[in-house]
Amino acid sequence: MTLNKVFFFLLIVTVITFMSIGFPEYHILWEVLMGITYLAFCIVICKDARLYAFIKNRVLRFLLKRQGVVLGKNVRFKEFPHIEMRKGGSLIIGDDCTFGYGMSFNIRGSVRLGKRVVINNWTTISATKEIIIDDDVLIGSCVYIVDTIHNTSFHELPIKEIDKRYGWRTSPIHIGKNSWIATNVVLLKSIGEGAVIGANSLVVQEVPDYHLVSCDPARIIGKRI
Repeated sequence: MTLNKVFFFLLIVTVITFMSIGFPEYHILWEVLMGITYLAFCIVICKDARLYAFIKNRVLRFLLKRQGVVLGKNVRFKEFPHIEMRKGGSLIIGDDCTFGYGMSFNIRGSVRLGKRVVINNWTTISATKEIIIDDDVLIGSCVYIVDTIHNTSFHELPIKEIDKRYGWRTSPIHIGKNSWIATNVVLLKSIGEGAVIGANSLVVQEVPDYHLVSCDPARIIGKRI
């Protein structure tokens, strides 16, 4: 039924377009009819949640592919993400991934997401080298995942000058499958398969498989049985 509605409105628009070409002297009438058709279409979309979601996701997929993003099947965004893709950067998203509001990607290197990854609202992924997120990873809201930090080795120089002369410190990040990163986490290192990161944690060391960490800086508080 949803697709039938779309095709019905497209048919009306096509008929009006051909009529306006054949009878240009009635152009005002055709413009009014086109406006009414567009208004009716918008009303139907707003009332039909499935139709609205279908059209929105198709538009998002088209725009993302125009930016060079590789998308799997059934990828869902609640709104269009902010993507800053530098030359040479790449973003690959696997099947059945879901993203919340305010998603942001800053990519100089490569970002690769597996299947069924769920990322909630206002999360940022920033990759200078490489960030890999395996299948079935759950990421909470307001999480910051970054593989780069400023170089602070030379205290006599301003940090901006250090970055220019010596570059940033980069460390590729690998997030193992079936892991969970809770709200407000800053992740600077890799975490293993099945790991759990507690809310408000700062992860500056690698986390082994199936371990629970929390606090700032994050430390091991247990192991999943």
